[in-house]
Amino acid sequence: MRRRRQQKLEKKLQQFRSKDGGPDTGGTLKIYGEALCKDVPYKTLLLSVRDCAGAVVREMLDKYGLTKTDPSQWCLVQVTQQPGCPDTEYVLDDDECPLSILMTSPNTGSIMFHVRRRPADCAPRKRKRNQVPWARLPAIGMSGET
Repeated sequence: MRRRRQQKLEKKLQQFRSKDGGPDTGGTLKIYGEALCKDVPYKTLLLSVRDCAGAVVREMLDKYGLTKTDPSQWCLVQVTQQPGCPDTEYVLDDDECPLSILMTSPNTGSIMFHVRRRPADCAPRKRKRNQVPWARLPAIGMSGET
C-alpha cells in the first residue's frame, strides 16, 4: 500500500516537472484542516498550478476520510500574514488556484490555506471571465440604429 502510494506520487510529480528547463508546474502545499479534524491540523498535498480550490477541498475531504461530506459546504480560505499588520482572510473562488497564488505572490509575508466551513453568506462561486470589450456594446441594427 505504501509503495503504491509512493509510485503514484512520483508519477504525479513527474508530470509537473518542466522538460524544457522552465519553471515547474506543480509542487507541495500545506493545507490546514483543523476545522475537519482537530487531531490532524494539516495535510500536505501534491498539486499542480492548475488545481483549483474546489478540487483541493474535495481532496482534503478525501484525505480526512470524509468522502460522503458535501464539498460545497466547505471552502478554501487564504490567510495572509504581514509583519506588523493584522492577518487578512480571503475565501477563494472555487476556480482559483492556490499553488499558483502562492508561487506568484511577493515574499513580503506568509500565505497559508485553510479548509473551513463555508459561511452562510458565501455561496460557492466561480470568477466571472473577462468579457471581450465589444461584447458590452449595444447591438446595432442593419440600418445603423441602436
